[in-house]
Amino acid sequence: FFAAWGTIGLLQSADFYQQVVLKEFLGRFSTGEHAVHQPRNPFLYLVIALRWQPWSLLLIGLLTLRPVRAAFRKDPELLWLTCWALGGFLFMSMIPSKRFDRILPVIPPLCLLLVAMMRWLPAELRRHSATWILSATALSGVIGASYTAYEVRKGYATHQNGLVIFGEKVRASTAAQNARLAVVSGKDEGLLLYTNQTQFVRLSRALEDCDNGQLDGLVLPEKDFRKNREHLTTFEVVAESGNIPEKNSAYVFLQRRAGTQPPASAQPFKP
Repeated sequence: FFAAWGTIGLLQSADFYQQVVLKEFLGRFSTGEHAVHQPRNPFLYLVIALRWQPWSLLLIGLLTLRPVRAAFRKDPELLWLTCWALGGFLFMSMIPSKRFDRILPVIPPLCLLLVAMMRWLPAELRRHSATWILSATALSGVIGASYTAYEVRKGYATHQNGLVIFGEKVRASTAAQNARLAVVSGKDEGLLLYTNQTQFVRLSRALEDCDNGQLDGLVLPEKDFRKNREHLTTFEVVAESGNIPEKNSAYVFLQRRAGTQPPASAQPFKP
């Protein structure tokens, strides 16, 4: 199915090879200062896994017991779960490009492994296993709830809904006039949803449409706006998102001034 999807994409879209094959797939393995995606330390996922406390610490603690280690030679379930988790963990660690959510599929087999290892505890320790499990569950709940509360508080403090508010201003301004709007490619994918658009437009295409008078509104990253002011003289700034922590860019919403069209002497944009 994956091969069929890739083949159809290559046949139907000229950009599929550049954007998907080279950038999204092969780009994950690129390194160096010119890497398509930011490469990270190979031990990053290990640090992330250890943050899943107290389960990760309990898992390591059980491995220090000789009866549990010996069980790996006679219990195929333990061996299978270990290969499942460790195989995925090592493979993802070797890929230079890393992201937190890519290691999440390793967590379920580690949880199953922890439960399976509890069966091989020595008799004197097995009596206390229920207490350990309840304590670990309670502590996990406290850690998880505290982390969630911290992230929510930080989100309010840093105005993480800034792009949502910015998108509302764009929609309110363009909906009333049924304006022709384009959103220039950005790394904040939610911007399309917030502005009620279905696809990003390349900067070169957007500027060309502006020169030809085919756009009434334009949303683009602030840095692109500063570099191309001479092609946007008939537009005025209506709204700005400003810099929002943890977002990839600040954005500007431009709207064509009433009664203006591109000057006849304007030089067309050349990418």
